[in-house]
Amino acid sequence: MAERTVKTLPKAGDPPPRFVEQRGPMRAFAKVAKAALAAGTRVVLLGSARDLRFLTKRIEKAVDASATALDDWTAVAKAPKGSLLTLAAPADRGFTTKGVLAVAAADLIGSRADRDDGAVRRVDPDLLQTTEIRVGDTVIHEDHGIGTVAGLESLAEDGETGGDAIKLVYARDAVRLVPVADADRLAGTSAASASTPRSPKPRAA
Repeated sequence: MAERTVKTLPKAGDPPPRFVEQRGPMRAFAKVAKAALAAGTRVVLLGSARDLRFLTKRIEKAVDASATALDDWTAVAKAPKGSLLTLAAPADRGFTTKGVLAVAAADLIGSRADRDDGAVRRVDPDLLQTTEIRVGDTVIHEDHGIGTVAGLESLAEDGETGGDAIKLVYARDAVRLVPVADADRLAGTSAASASTPRSPKPRAA
């Protein structure tokens, strides 16, 4: 049986701030990340594939840089200095190591890593204020059709629910709450090209 090569990471230093606990998580992240990038530090966002889909364009906008998706940690270490990177990897908390600032998705949105039930605890409303989704935008949910973004609402912490959700309003004042972690299921559309919001489609039995 062939021997496995195990790569040991350099000793981690102090973790980055817990941005989700600050008043403006994305703004706080941008300040830290911009300083790190300017100093030649590689900044890598760690999280599940779903968390990365939700956050990547938002962090790119926050720091005004394009992120490169990588497949493993070795590629992170070899990336050019001052690069913005993403890596699909489980992480409860970010860390620092030689030339790298690793930020966990949980540091930004208090993601499923924070809770046994997998719910997002809370999210910065600034995360919605992007070129993708803004309050008042008409969006298309892949299951429930066209609706209008009305803002964020807290879900009742009961069973597998809890955390924040994007409130969508449909025709006849019907409302659908979409968990923030499922925001990748929404697509923006211009008001001119969208039809009148219709009632949400019923869930399949």
